[in-house]
Amino acid sequence: MIGNLTRVRVGACPTHVLTPAATASHHPYAFPLAPKRPSLSPNLVAVIPNGTTPPRSALKLHAAGQSAGGENNFTGFGKEVSPNIRREFVEDAAPAEVEEEEEEIEMRPEYQVYADPLYKPQRTVGPVDVAFIDDKTGRGLVTTADTLPGDLLVISAALGVAPDSEDLCAFMLKTKLSAAQKSVLAQLFDGTAESMKAESSITTLDPRYWAARQRAGGDSVPDVEIDETKLLNIIQKCACSDVQQDAACMQTRQQKGSGFIGVWPEFAMINHSCMPNSSITVIKDRALIHSADEIPKGGQVTRNYLGQMIPKGGQITRNYLGQMVTGPQPVRAAALKQLGYDFTCDCARCRLENRVSADMQGSLMEAYHWYVNDALPAWNEAQVDEDIDGLRSVLEEAHLMIGEVEAMIQKEAGISDQEQMMLRASVYDCYDLLVMCDEVVNQ
Repeated sequence: MIGNLTRVRVGACPTHVLTPAATASHHPYAFPLAPKRPSLSPNLVAVIPNGTTPPRSALKLHAAGQSAGGENNFTGFGKEVSPNIRREFVEDAAPAEVEEEEEEIEMRPEYQVYADPLYKPQRTVGPVDVAFIDDKTGRGLVTTADTLPGDLLVISAALGVAPDSEDLCAFMLKTKLSAAQKSVLAQLFDGTAESMKAESSITTLDPRYWAARQRAGGDSVPDVEIDETKLLNIIQKCACSDVQQDAACMQTRQQKGSGFIGVWPEFAMINHSCMPNSSITVIKDRALIHSADEIPKGGQVTRNYLGQMIPKGGQITRNYLGQMVTGPQPVRAAALKQLGYDFTCDCARCRLENRVSADMQGSLMEAYHWYVNDALPAWNEAQVDEDIDGLRSVLEEAHLMIGEVEAMIQKEAGISDQEQMMLRASVYDCYDLLVMCDEVVNQ
């Protein structure tokens, strides 16, 4: 998604973020997704599905004229701009003088967690609640007010979290779940139709709510049994994991980052989209969930399922399908099936790819398979052998392949600039590889 630079709120902090309001005419060389640096390994790719400005190297690539062309005259994304504008993108201009007095910014107290390793924020709930969406979707996390990119939605405390090398199911059973934790786990999706419609709210997802009722006495807390099979199913469907916690945060906290797998109940209520509008940052056992797009009141908060967990040998292991979100719609649909999700994504991006011409669909699939089967192995081999001619060959093929995709996109009638960027997102790896090859070959 293409975005324009806009001043918005991040909690109590004004900042500059990219919103999807703009079209490609504002930033003709903006990439559909955030650059994945420094590795192209499919197993370690982190995808940020909201629009960002491209790296300076990408801007230089397209400002270079000849190196940005190729036989098919691919000259960048979106509409043409003047050379003067290109130079403005590339040159390191001196910061403009700020006429207005600087405002004193007061940071949200919860954000102390980013720097203080001894600080642990309490569960914090922003403008969100759990709501029943429909019979097919079940429940979801929705906003109770209009939100802007960067707004804090939830700070969630984990019901259980462990290093990614450990069996989370065994770890949680070993710690002997409390009655309050079991009451929350019983509300989460375990793969059954009944669990999709289980009664839940943002209040009842807090173990402290059930603990308070238990202290009040009486029969106010149901006797819930969570056996190993049910817990394993909940982890499979609801767990969040990654190979490392936020690197910048770990640096400011002066801690060593590590992989993790955990269950955060509010995160578990967020449904899938190939164009997710939220982001999650895990710091130890806390998960900070922010909006990554403008979400109207009553709108669903969404996330990307491609990169979650699958069972293997009775344990939960990471399958590293995160990069599939930058693949064409058939690839994403197949990945969801492989993960065990019995639904077909109907987000705006999937609907677009299903309605474009067969030639457009074929061009996207051809570019994707070229990247996976030919370009990526050739890149890795040339890197190991320090073969500049091999990289030059990959660069030439990338120009041709992207030129063909661009030609097909321009032929599609009735699609907006933003929809063009959505199509490019499905072969993002090809664009990224072109930039990386150009950096090495023409440095």
